[in-house]
Amino acid sequence: MIVGTSSLGKDETCSILLVGDSGTGKTTCAAKFPKTAFVLLESNGRSSIEQAAPGTLTLLCENYEDILEAVTWLENNTDQYDTVVFDSGSELDDFVTAKIMKDTGLDFLQIQDYKTVGVLSKRVINKVKSLSATCVFLYLEDVKEYSDGEVKHVPLASGKSWQAHIPSLFSFVLKTTKFLGEDANGREVPKFALETCSDENTTLKVPPALQRGKLIPADPKKWLGLLMPSRYPALVPNNKQAKKGKE
Repeated sequence: MIVGTSSLGKDETCSILLVGDSGTGKTTCAAKFPKTAFVLLESNGRSSIEQAAPGTLTLLCENYEDILEAVTWLENNTDQYDTVVFDSGSELDDFVTAKIMKDTGLDFLQIQDYKTVGVLSKRVINKVKSLSATCVFLYLEDVKEYSDGEVKHVPLASGKSWQAHIPSLFSFVLKTTKFLGEDANGREVPKFALETCSDENTTLKVPPALQRGKLIPADPKKWLGLLMPSRYPALVPNNKQAKKGKE
């Protein structure tokens, strides 16, 4: 078990993988990160962004080349954002596949091309991670059921080996969860939360409240201060209470 607080310094960053089924609040959650810039591969996600954070910077991409241009723009405009959200990684594989088929002139992938999909997708992920920002990648969920009864929730991507490798690229892994709860009037309403899924071998020291298997709020501002206190001192619970006491 990993005990302690994050070892990240003020200028260090964290990469977060946010995986979940469609409609479980991935985009809405991501839009609530501090000062976000969205690299949007799904135009239908724009409404969720506008509802959660009106006026959010959005870079809409229609092909693989657009993605590279968007990342270059982000590299040259670091003062415009604190968080980069990539929505979605599952669509990234489709964009890469379209590029490969265009380059080869074929309307299908050959066996060796599946490895290329993983290579090019990983290249994009690493370029985004290299930015001076917290980066959040959204992936649709793929549920794997095994003969021994084990069930795993993994990112939806092309190829089993690439799919299994994706979580290891990120320092913190979360799964979106939707369930029925009650509002203030006792009526049943849909509620959203996040389940922590980071393995214990993560390079990030995860505090006890965020360790694997914990259910945490869907609003990242309620736990970012615990995960990265040096980067987000204003979001650390004790700091907020101390600030109130001085007022």
